[in-house]
Amino acid sequence: MHLRFFLLLLLGAAWAHGAEVRLSLENAGTQVRARNPELRALRWRIEEARGRMDAAGRWTNPEVGVEYRNDTDFGEGGLAFSVDQKFPLTRRLLREKEVSAKQVELAEWEVRDAERLMVAEAETLTVELLTLDKQHALLRQQAEVAAQQARFIERRVKSGEISPLDAQQAKVDSRRLALEARKLETERLKTRGRLQALLGLGAEENLVLEGGLPKQELPASGDWARRADWQQARAEENAARSEIALAEAKRWDDISVGVVVEGEREENDAGRKEDSVFVGFRVSLPLPLWNDNSGEVREKKAAAERVRLGAEALMVAISHELRLAREEMRDALELAREVREELLPLAQEQVAALEKAYAAGQAELLAVLKAREQCLQLEDGLLAAERNFSLAWVRYRAATANSTNSSAITQP
Repeated sequence: MHLRFFLLLLLGAAWAHGAEVRLSLENAGTQVRARNPELRALRWRIEEARGRMDAAGRWTNPEVGVEYRNDTDFGEGGLAFSVDQKFPLTRRLLREKEVSAKQVELAEWEVRDAERLMVAEAETLTVELLTLDKQHALLRQQAEVAAQQARFIERRVKSGEISPLDAQQAKVDSRRLALEARKLETERLKTRGRLQALLGLGAEENLVLEGGLPKQELPASGDWARRADWQQARAEENAARSEIALAEAKRWDDISVGVVVEGEREENDAGRKEDSVFVGFRVSLPLPLWNDNSGEVREKKAAAERVRLGAEALMVAISHELRLAREEMRDALELAREVREELLPLAQEQVAALEKAYAAGQAELLAVLKAREQCLQLEDGLLAAERNFSLAWVRYRAATANSTNSSAITQP
């Protein structure tokens, strides 16, 4: 706990001085917890709940009364002083303390679930940005190859070996790839902006992306019972039962017990003034004749049933979420393997053969461009499969509430 607090302080100091922020899938959770402004504000709900817990389960303040009487005609009168304190007849104060303690626990799980979702969002954006970087690098490489091909064709046009139409077509293809690269750059800027906003980074701070995508292999099964929203649902059930007990305890109002000390001055038969002091004790017991709090008890029981059914629905949703994420990872792995090991090598061989044949005047430029486009589509498909696996991997981790394992991250 102390080490985590120290790390958060260091990250907060770096954030305050506009230091360079280095982000990867390994440290996305730490960065979000330390920097996200919405999360920092949400943590104050825990302090609010603790304040309510401090105020709950306390006796009401005693009441002090003073009464003075004076007879101006005979010089008689009295002075009374009283202290009254209310005491619960039931275990209401204990139940109030229990409910407030459950509310603190609920606030803590609420913050943890918000952290879980924000970390998953940050990891999703990181995967998107890493994939866009790879796509951008691939397109730039393809555009450079197309530009070299266009320059080669121009030289052959000048020597009269091929038609100028081929040179024009090669230029169009080169410009098309360059345009696609610019579109990807725009998408990168948008994704980076969303990620910086999630991390609460200012305009003066620089975000540096590090690391790589997760390993392209199925992760070990995780324990979804540790999920914050599931723990929150269980805590809500416990809180609902405590609220039922509190509502039942509130059927009887507090009993009031008081002590009265009264002094009187009266004139006796001999005409002399005599002072008397009286000490009294009084009790006030409320009777639940018109309101036995049955309406609130019924309300709390209905709320408890609603919470219980909601927890069951959440459990079903989590099981489907896990199954779907794992199936998506498995399908993406199979598609990536097929493209990487079977389709892409064949397409690359076809491009090399057609380029060689075109250089020798044995193939048309259109066939070369079409083969190159097919190869590019397969490379994009491979990146898309890796991206889909990584996104499903993030969802699976968020669904099982597993922390990032550094051994599950590949190198760039």
